[in-house]
Amino acid sequence: PGWAIVTEGRSSGRVIGERSIKPLVRLNLLDHTPDRPELLLLTERGRETWLMFCRRGGRYPEDLTDI
Repeated sequence: PGWAIVTEGRSSGRVIGERSIKPLVRLNLLDHTPDRPELLLLTERGRETWLMFCRRGGRYPEDLTDI
């Protein structure tokens, strides 16, 4: 099983493995939609985490951690 990123109705065609997605759901960064369980959306926490990553440089995993 895999997932594809779709933004504004477009898909890159790249498939992301289920094992990569499950931790993001567990961390409440992505969540299933109630009416379409096959669809995952970015949560508010996911949005805030992404914005923090971008503010800190957005290039390296270390940009998500406090230095």
